[in-house]
Order: sequence, then structure tokens, then C-alpha cells
Amino acid sequence: MGQDIVYPNNTVIVEDNGLIIEEFEVGANATPAKMLPGNWVIYDTLAGDIKEAGAKAHGVIGLLIEKPNGALTDTYAVGDQARVITGGNGKVLVRREASAGNIVPGTALVTAADGQTTLQAVGGAGTQGDVVAVGAVILADSTAIANVVAQIQKSNEPMAAT
Repeated sequence: MGQDIVYPNNTVIVEDNGLIIEEFEVGANATPAKMLPGNWVIYDTLAGDIKEAGAKAHGVIGLLIEKPNGALTDTYAVGDQARVITGGNGKVLVRREASAGNIVPGTALVTAADGQTTLQAVGGAGTQGDVVAVGAVILADSTAIANVVAQIQKSNEPMAAT
């Protein structure tokens, strides 16, 4: 029987098979308390600036990772240079929102409020946001925010017809 995935305690990177990491400046509209490693980000109003993603976001740039020599609880402030996983292959820790449902390997994940992650709900095209990752482990639902291992798998959702 295979061994369970080990959750790291000082990084969101669980398995790096060619992850792409880029740096962006935290924008003026970002909420520092929500700019945590394991949260998803989108562009802010100025080119190159980022802020936390909202629920069912389109145009997700990637996943915040910890500051160099930082902890998973250290937030980024407005104006900081933030490191973001923007693509590639690998497993990462994502912050799953409270009461988001059960995750199993292969569960499609989208953004929730505050840059967190939730399960993709059943719905029409253009209503659920970009798929940002898929579950890589089994995690039961919880009334608390929890870290969960997911495989990076960004795919832009087609926009709904207007």
C-alpha cells in the first residue's frame, strides 16, 4: 500500500515537478489579512499588481506561496513583492474554506471568497469560475478553514453567453 502524502509545515509546495513561480507586487486593493500562502490571486487595477481572488473568479493568476524564510501564517502587505505559483506541474497546499464539502482525489476546485478554495459546484458554463486545481487527497468537510493537498491544474472556464 502506498504512503500518504506528507503535509509540509513551512511551505505550500508538496511536490515540485516543474512549478512556475513568478513575483508580483501586492496591489493597493489587496486585503493584507487575506494575502496568505495557499490563497489564490488575481490582477489588481494596476499592471503587475495582485490581490486576493474572489468567489468563482475568472483570470486567476496563481497561488501565493510563503515569503522567503517566512511561515505559512505570514501575510503579504500592500507594496510587498509576492511569490506566486502561476503554473507548471506539482502538488501544493491550498486553503479550503470552511464548510466547503468533501474533497477526494480528482475533485475540481475553484476559488471561494477571500482567495480560498472550494469545490466546483454543478452549474452552467461561465458560472463557477476557473478550475484552479484538483484534489490530491481525501479530506472530509469541516467547519474550519483547512489546508488540503491539490494538484495544480489551471483551466480557464468559458464565459457565459451574453
